[in-house]
Parts: sequence; structure tokens; C-alpha cells
Amino acid sequence: MLGTRPQSPSAARDAAWLDATLGRLLEHVRTLLDVDGAVFLVVDRERGYIERLADWYASPVLRDAIEPADRRPYDPSRPGLVEYAFERDRPLLLPRVEAWESSQDMLVTAIDALGEARAALIWDVYRSASVIACPVKTAIGRALGVLVVGSLPPKRAFG
Repeated sequence: MLGTRPQSPSAARDAAWLDATLGRLLEHVRTLLDVDGAVFLVVDRERGYIERLADWYASPVLRDAIEPADRRPYDPSRPGLVEYAFERDRPLLLPRVEAWESSQDMLVTAIDALGEARAALIWDVYRSASVIACPVKTAIGRALGVLVVGSLPPKRAFG
């Protein structure tokens, strides 16, 4: 969960509720879509960092490809999927990642963040993936984060 400070009973209840809610969300995604992975990534209010709150993956390689760190800086100047979806403020549907006009920019960002060798290994899997990245908001419209789901061939691509 977010933060490392001791939690009050109320905060602990809220954290437990959030864990259960996100767990149900991922279960629903897995029931409705034939996916190899799903993750909910939260963006802090100041848009300073991105943190993984809940995830499920059939493949650890896909996990590394979608979001290689549990927490990383939010950086629209070097965007990943979260920044693209968050800044667009609408869902992003990629039937095949490498066919997207911004895929090469994402590869450059991955090389800068992970090094050429690790980025190449991840890109080898990720480029053929089909991905949906959907911003998630509160009832009053405040952006919370992004739900990202992905599937790998031979599964049918989204869209």
C-alpha cells in the first residue's frame, strides 16, 4: 500500500477496502477479457510518481514489459503507457504495440531507464502485445491512475 507510516485503524480499514476493491477489479478484467496481465497503477496528486497497487500476470516477462518498476517517476517528457493514457485523458487501445506511432518513443524511454540489453529483452515480448490503458477517475473526476491490460500472441488482439 502507499506510504510507510504507521496506520490508524481507519487508514488500515481504507487500505483493506482498496486492496479488496482492486482485487475484484482485476478479477472482473480477467473474467471479461482474455488477458495475460492486468495492473492498476496509481499516480500521486502532484504527478510526481507512479506506483503499482494491484496486478496479476500470467507471464513475468509481460509484467516487466508493462511496468518494470514497482514505483517510478511520472515523466510526460519521457512517457510510458501511464503518461500517454493520463495525459490524453482517455483510453488508449493498441491492437499491436509496435504498430503504434509512439512505440519507438516508448522504446527509447525504456532504453534510457533500463539500459539497452534489458530494454531489448522486454521489447522483444512487448512489441507484439495488444494493450489497453484506461485512466481511472474518482466519482468527482479526480484522476487516480491507469488500468493497463495486455495480451500476447497467439491470443486475439484487442480492438
